[in-house]
Formats: sequence, structure tokens, C-alpha cells
Amino acid sequence: MCFILFLLVLDAIFSFSYPWKTTARGENLGLIAFAFGALALLCLYRRKRKIGNFARCIAIVAAAAFVVQAVLMSMLYAYARGDAGTVSEFARRLVYGEDQGDYLAYFSSYRNNLFLAECEAAVIWACRLLHIGNWRLVLILLGCAAASGSGVLFAFTARRVCKSDAVALLFYGIFIGYVVLSPRNTVPYSDVYGMIFPIAALFLLSLPLSGGRRFGANAGAGALAMIGAALKPTAAIVLIAALLVGAVRLCSAENRKERAISLGCLVGGALAGYLLTAALLLLLFPG
Repeated sequence: MCFILFLLVLDAIFSFSYPWKTTARGENLGLIAFAFGALALLCLYRRKRKIGNFARCIAIVAAAAFVVQAVLMSMLYAYARGDAGTVSEFARRLVYGEDQGDYLAYFSSYRNNLFLAECEAAVIWACRLLHIGNWRLVLILLGCAAASGSGVLFAFTARRVCKSDAVALLFYGIFIGYVVLSPRNTVPYSDVYGMIFPIAALFLLSLPLSGGRRFGANAGAGALAMIGAALKPTAAIVLIAALLVGAVRLCSAENRKERAISLGCLVGGALAGYLLTAALLLLLFPG
């Protein structure tokens, strides 16, 4: 039923003309349809056969999606251009000790990509150490792993928030079709690597914990959000939202002390994440 409604909405979108209209690419629609079909089969099989718990279903789908994604992306990838290509080439030159030329001028305008360049340089250095020649493919496969891992965390977060396995599976199916199997993952850039950090932060914030475990989870969420923001500044939106929610909840008369500590741990974790990324940047770029 959801898939039929989805197709009807798409048909309505394509049937009407309006200013600045964009058209979805056919391959993306095919991937979304594939995701919905796979999800329907999974739900049917789980209902009829009772194949175990939610976690097992997600693990099976995630493993299959990662294999499909890795094969597709390894066949489709090409040399990246634009910002992604500039960052990767700068990272390669750092590792091999080549002249950075005008790349430093680029980073003077786009400082948010410095941490991404440092991370890619670490991967290229490891590839060189292990005598792996195709470091570009390794970067892409790491992006595939980040996208697949993001999907798993997203599914479990949706399950806790919505309190429904069916809704979580529906969202996970959409996530696979739109994010995990997206051709954008052939580009090694912060859009791919950065998504797992805010989703992991949301996952930690959604855990039903209390006391010291809650404080630790909040600190971890703050740190992950700031590390993600170092890769992609928009990841800080999750941290801002969590801080706003924590501040509003602090106004409540119930458990004010515990909530204040939780909010403080979130801020402390964010500060620790910021200091960690800043220290790593200063280590490689002391100037």
C-alpha cells in the first residue's frame, strides 16, 4: 500500500509543471522501487516464517546491501573532480611528500575540508604501508561502509523513536534505496563519510538509559556530533537540536539535577570532540 501511494505521488509530481521543477533520475527511481520491493518481501517472509528478531533482519539486509553497494561502486567509480578531487589529490601529495602548490590557497578558503583531507591522508598512508595501489577504491569502499553503517543505526533509532518494527523497516528500505545505493557514494567526500556521525549521535541519544550510562551516552553523542561537524559542518545541526531539547527539558521541575548533568555531559562531549579534531589538525598543519 505504501509503495502504491509512493508511485501515485511520483505520478502527480511528473504530471504537473511548475517553476524550477526538477525530475528524478530514472536509475534512482529504480533503486527506490527495488528497496520497496525488497522490504515487502522481507516483511512477508518474516511474517510467514518468523525468521527471528528485528536485529537479525537488519543484519541480513545490511550485509546484502553492503555487498551490492561495494560491487556497484567499484564498477562505477571514476576520478573525482571539484572539491572531492582537490581534497583527495592534496591528501595524496601530503603522503608522498609532493609539492602542494596552490592547494593551500584552496584550503585557506575552504578550511572545513582540512580535517577531511587529513583523514583521507591517513587512509592513503595506510594503503601505501600495506602496498595497496588503488587507494581511491579503498576510499570509496570506506564510504560504502559508512553509508551501510549509517543505515543500520538509522533503523534502530527509528525503531526506538517510532516504537514499531514495521515503520523502522519502512524507513530503512527508503534509506537503502535513496542513500546506501545512491551513485553519489562513488565520490569520496564528506557527504558520504560525515553522515554516520550525526546518526550515531542520534542513536546514542535515543537509548533508554539513566544515571551514569545516560551521562556517558550524552558525552559520546556530543563528541560524535562535533567530529561529524569537522567533516561536514551541517552535522552540527544534530548537536544544536539536542542542546535545545536539553535546555527545554531542564526547565521542567522533575529530575532537574540529572537533566542538568546530562546537558553538561553533552556540552562536555562536544568540547572534547572539538579539541580532538583541532589537535589532529594542528598536528598535521601546525601553521
